[in-house]
Amino acid sequence: MARTLQGSVPVLIVAGLWELTSRLALIDPEHLPPVSAILRAWADLVFSGHILPHLAATLYRALAGLLLAIVFGVALGVWMARSRPVERFVDPLITLTYPLPKVAIIPLTMLWFGIGHLAKILVVFIGCMMPVIIHTFHGARGADHLLIWSAQAMGAGERAILRKVILPAALPAVLSGIRIALAFSFVIVIGAELVASRAGLGEAKTGSMTTCSPRSWLS
Repeated sequence: MARTLQGSVPVLIVAGLWELTSRLALIDPEHLPPVSAILRAWADLVFSGHILPHLAATLYRALAGLLLAIVFGVALGVWMARSRPVERFVDPLITLTYPLPKVAIIPLTMLWFGIGHLAKILVVFIGCMMPVIIHTFHGARGADHLLIWSAQAMGAGERAILRKVILPAALPAVLSGIRIALAFSFVIVIGAELVASRAGLGEAKTGSMTTCSPRSWLS
């Protein structure tokens, strides 16, 4: 508790100086609105319901793309770990494309699929699938070979080995990949909405950037 209060002191000092600077017109309030005005604008956005459709659109796109990335990423990561030919084919593609900025594919998807939900979901799916594949692959590849051999010796089939040995061993790595992908999903979808969209937090930000009102500072 004491640490929390200590950490909030600098924030309160900056907010107080900001408020005074704007109220005393040391900086034009049109360019630097008071903190109190920004908080009022935030409350208005929340309680008026204006932001809710944008928030719902962004969440839908981010979570739909993330869910698809998890399903296909885990499946492909495990497949790579269990099949050398698949690993040799997919690994160079991941090595080549993973370092590329995820926003670079936004114009292409919008050119092919328009500015609706599908293009945004596809961008999120592609961007989020990479960390899921990589972490799942390393987690599955790191499964204890002694356990796998023991299961095979006891007559377990490939499906049983996957379900009872490989997936439990890979689970911590899979969760790490999902955590990274979750952060990617919102960055990517908002970036896509900034380029072109009919709804979403990115579109709301683009609209607010045309003014210097307190509401524009919330973006």
